[in-house]
Amino acid sequence: MGNRWGALLKRPAGFTIAELMIVLSIIGVLASISLPLFLEQKDKVIAGVTRANLDAARTSLSQYAARSPNNTFPLGRLGYWDFRSTLPETKFPPIEADAKFMGGSFLYSSDGGTYFLRATSTNRSSQRFLALPSGIIRE
Repeated sequence: MGNRWGALLKRPAGFTIAELMIVLSIIGVLASISLPLFLEQKDKVIAGVTRANLDAARTSLSQYAARSPNNTFPLGRLGYWDFRSTLPETKFPPIEADAKFMGGSFLYSSDGGTYFLRATSTNRSSQRFLALPSGIIRE
């Protein structure tokens, strides 16, 4: 009886190849299920950051108009860098990509009485947003 237990206890340490293959296939199935969901949520977060930055710009523009003598917005067309220097209280990130705007897609245009802001998000679907004094819409 001692020999039988001794033979079982002397079994080599480690896992068999079949056990390893089962574990790897389970991990692969779980990854294939979760990865698309993760990427979808990441895209939603990036679009949300884009909208939040446009909303901060809208707030800064409202404050600018309230402080100006004629209640007007900054005139002309401005890109990201010009907009940051004209309205520093917006507190945009120093790099356009950190604001989740696709490079060169940010555009501000105004005739003084009204304005629009247009930007494209850096998510996989490159969602475009249009910000007006009345709100933000997805194009």
